[in-house]
Amino acid sequence: MTDDTFDPKAFKKPTRLTPDEPATTSDAETFNPGAIKQRMADKAEADKQEEIALAERPLGPVKTWSFSRLMAFENCPYSVYLKSVEKAPDPSGPAAERGTRIHEHIENYIQGLHDDIKGLRLDRGMKSVDLTPFIPLIDRLRENFAAGQVEVEGDWGFTRDWQETGFFAPDTWARVKLDAIEFESPTSAKAFDWKSGRKFGNELKHNQQGMVYAIAAFMRYPELEFVETSFEYLDQKDQMGNKYTRDRAMLLKPMVDKRANRLTTATKFPPKPSMHACKWCAHAKTQEGEDAPRCAYAFQEI
Repeated sequence: MTDDTFDPKAFKKPTRLTPDEPATTSDAETFNPGAIKQRMADKAEADKQEEIALAERPLGPVKTWSFSRLMAFENCPYSVYLKSVEKAPDPSGPAAERGTRIHEHIENYIQGLHDDIKGLRLDRGMKSVDLTPFIPLIDRLRENFAAGQVEVEGDWGFTRDWQETGFFAPDTWARVKLDAIEFESPTSAKAFDWKSGRKFGNELKHNQQGMVYAIAAFMRYPELEFVETSFEYLDQKDQMGNKYTRDRAMLLKPMVDKRANRLTTATKFPPKPSMHACKWCAHAKTQEGEDAPRCAYAFQEI
């Protein structure tokens, strides 16, 4: 018999327990609801202490946040440092310029500055957009804007304790920019965001963005008790949204505060290069007027 030969006798038979015989289990394997509950309580207390510590920490070099800046920071802190501290060039691409044109066209129509919602003309090379499926909604917002029930392109600024301030005021900590908000009643509102990019793969990010919109709306308008968010995907002719009561939003607010405080109190901005992040980062490329990319850590394919 060689060493590689299968020998059934070398294997132990499985232990069989009688009905009255308890299994022998180490303390570590024993199910202990009390220990689990204590670990959860310890984790909650640690999170609370971190939240308090972050709220009390002085602001760093990046003193304001927006949802897009927060996403960039969590994706790669160094990209935020380059853009916001070093003021490195960060030009918008054709897709962003297209989105801006579409947003301005819808905004101006809702405000009654022109009467042709289908008359949007984009530059050559820009993908066209068909707003027809959204005309009933946009027309309703236009009508309610005239009645004083809709606000468009709201530039909302908040201090660190969520008091209303200017969008670019010296004490601005949070910046929230809504495409439109419709007040359905004194206590209910619906926030809209026109999306000219893709929906697939962005659902989680956009849901978080809607959460920030809802929290900001509740903080800006104390009388509101219900906010619905609605993302209108113009290219896919699709929609996604969520609904928030004030109580639900206030339960979520500490999580947003903690993430925002991590950004605005940061003093170190380590790079986090990756194939996906660096592919879309302007700092990974040589910009006009510069001799080399600002980021020396950008992901390089071998």
